[in-house]
Amino acid sequence: MKKQLLGLAASLGVMMYATGALAATGAGVSITNTATARYNVGAAAYSVNASATPFKVSQLVNVSVTNMDGGQVPVATSATGQATSFRIKNEGNGPDNFILTVNNLIAGDSFDPTFSSIVLDSTGDGAYNTGDQTYVTGAAIALTAGQELTVFVLNDIPAAANTNTGITQVQAQSNIFNSGILGTAYPGAGVGGVDAVLGVVDGASSGQGTYVISSVTVTLEKTSVIADPWGGSQAVPGATVTYSIKATVSGSGTATGLKIVDPIPANTTYKSSTMQLNGAPLTDAGSDDAGDVNITTPSTVTVNLGNVAAGAAASTVSFQVTIN
Repeated sequence: MKKQLLGLAASLGVMMYATGALAATGAGVSITNTATARYNVGAAAYSVNASATPFKVSQLVNVSVTNMDGGQVPVATSATGQATSFRIKNEGNGPDNFILTVNNLIAGDSFDPTFSSIVLDSTGDGAYNTGDQTYVTGAAIALTAGQELTVFVLNDIPAAANTNTGITQVQAQSNIFNSGILGTAYPGAGVGGVDAVLGVVDGASSGQGTYVISSVTVTLEKTSVIADPWGGSQAVPGATVTYSIKATVSGSGTATGLKIVDPIPANTTYKSSTMQLNGAPLTDAGSDDAGDVNITTPSTVTVNLGNVAAGAAASTVSFQVTIN
């Protein structure tokens, strides 16, 4: 039975990677110790040895589950297949087999995500791809000592989830050593017939990921200031117009890929090197900063603000044109 379970990882076709040398002594390693007494009687040297009974290191059963999202995952209501990522690691000193389960009924959140599936990082790139392999419920995943695997928990977001956060929790539990308090021993059940000892309650560990409903509102405020050639504010040919566009993100979540796009008005000409972001100059060529003119889109000022969280300081883009 044990051989069948250990072979399941190969049948799953999952690529898993060790993180380097394991500090703990491996399960089944023999520990021996011999003491020697050396002495002289007259001119003769003598020695006598005494050895303790050898023993083998027991198998420590331990696993960790770590969320790898780096923070809350922004989602929209009614969104499907929203991924959270976790690292499953065999923290024990011998090979073990782990079963994954998901629990979305966690106290303290505002809504319960609807579980869809667990996906294994079969490509090994740490990112969720549509081609990654779906985990079969109840299948045991074999991990050697110190080995880890990234998995993605996919959930659907309810239509009524219009506020705050929802928590998803994934658990990894030893398929064989799965009951008992810390220090519980399984005599003769470990590697090579050594005892297996629980280093984690019930041979299980869990981690949580959090979704946050992104209810983002972006507002723009645009102003223009006219300066004519004589120090006044008349819109005459040759006058300079300074446009300012202020972008503010409010609500909750993050506006991703926020971009300001402003076509040069008809009957005007853009004044070279006048584009700014929050008072700092931007180059017109756009090769080394966030803005460009006439590059991304002809006859257009474009400034990429990136991912802007709600409540962040407003961003102001400005540039000048002359009236033809």
